[in-house]
Amino acid sequence: MSEIDSPTFFDKLVIGKYSLFRATGIPPTTFNEVVEFQSGKKFFYKVQQHSDLSKCHNSLVLRFLNNIPLNNSAKAFRPKISYLNFLEPHRKNYNFLRLDIKNFFHSISEDLLKESFDSYFDAQIVNTKTRALLIDSFINLVTIDLPKGSKNKDFLEKKILPIGFSTSPVISNIIFRKFDILIQILCSRYNIEYTRYADDLLFSSPKNSNTIQSVFFQNEVSFLLSSGGFKINNSKILSAKKLISIKGYTIDGSEDEKRLGTIRVSNKKLKIIEKLLHEKNKGTDNVLIMKKVFKKNVQTMKFKFNPKRAFLEKYCADQITNKALGYRSFLISLIKFHNNYECIDEDSIKKYSSLIKKLEKLTQTISVTN
Repeated sequence: MSEIDSPTFFDKLVIGKYSLFRATGIPPTTFNEVVEFQSGKKFFYKVQQHSDLSKCHNSLVLRFLNNIPLNNSAKAFRPKISYLNFLEPHRKNYNFLRLDIKNFFHSISEDLLKESFDSYFDAQIVNTKTRALLIDSFINLVTIDLPKGSKNKDFLEKKILPIGFSTSPVISNIIFRKFDILIQILCSRYNIEYTRYADDLLFSSPKNSNTIQSVFFQNEVSFLLSSGGFKINNSKILSAKKLISIKGYTIDGSEDEKRLGTIRVSNKKLKIIEKLLHEKNKGTDNVLIMKKVFKKNVQTMKFKFNPKRAFLEKYCADQITNKALGYRSFLISLIKFHNNYECIDEDSIKKYSSLIKKLEKLTQTISVTN
């Protein structure tokens, strides 16, 4: 793609008030322009939907960031590519290793951003101050500086690439392209397959090669990541042989390189779906289903008012419907993927097709009763 110059950036890429900062450069995005919230251990940052900042982010993604090439091992945040594409290349192998990068987005430093995007801004700009202003403007748009008042204690008073900005996913893939290539070079030496889905790194190898499960290999990957300030989350390292389950899926690998293994729904997820259907067939009330199947006691939840039983029933019915629809979509996507890759065994296809019909009936029944 062609390099971005100042007129292109300020006249075509940025929108609204941000186009007026040609002379001084776009200032850092302030904390009061976003809403910070926490889900589990992760912090998210929401931009007001129709704000100039949101429009700028969308413009940068469509007109600039999406045109930058990515490494073929990167499977997340890409059109027509799903989590199954992340898993599928590994079903030919027997040994597995999953590594997780700690605080992936927020660990991307300002220096790494500048280094990664420097080549995309016009190198012919003679005035180095003008060029620096241009790069800084881009970085200020896609990052935020966390003040002391933030609840994200690990990154107070630091500039972060926020989870929640529409620009962050594609930027993370662009940033990581260099590391994907370095890891691929390492893997090519030992006949190792490698794919990445955001902060999840998956490796596999044939039965006669277990290098990936050695301390040496993990240290090598850790060293490559450390050059960018990334760290492996040691508590999430997953090493396995023949079978590996990740986020609701199981890869059943192959002992023979000439034969491909299969992908299926993990037993844990399958049991939840079957338990949900079983409890509904028994006539168990929705409040109790939420507790028994999903380990969620709505009677102890905090609402803005003191809810009556009828409200709790309706609330749980809606939650169960949403979950059932989600499971149905999950199974349908797996079957559709199989149509292209033939990666599921025949018995599993029959089972999933049956479950889809039961989930459809379940959601229709709940809709009628509510």
